[in-house]
Amino acid sequence: MTDGSPWTWDWSVYLLIDPITKSVRYAGMTRSIRHRIREHLYTSSHHKEKDDWIKFLRKRKLKPDVIVLHVCDTRKEASDVEKHVIETMSSYGYNLFNRLHTRGYKNPRVFKSSKDKKEFRVPS
Repeated sequence: MTDGSPWTWDWSVYLLIDPITKSVRYAGMTRSIRHRIREHLYTSSHHKEKDDWIKFLRKRKLKPDVIVLHVCDTRKEASDVEKHVIETMSSYGYNLFNRLHTRGYKNPRVFKSSKDKKEFRVPS
């Protein structure tokens, strides 16, 4: 960690939260939260469902809420934590946009929106 600011930690595992439903929709890791959030907001990715959700929010002048879940010293630690968060939330049926195969995970399931999936809600 550098100066204690949540925007300058070496590695962070974070969640994107729907500002309307307060549901967790995406878990990720980054070296720069500020830069990564800008990428989510303004750049298309290989997660079409996530991109469509962000476009939906932006049309309504909204942005996903961001929670830093864990600060890590190394990329490997962040990757392990991110994988654990995705796998755990998905195993409980939480409705994430993540695709577990994007970083070489063995489980290639895609977690799309569906009525039978639970959504993880952040307490207000």
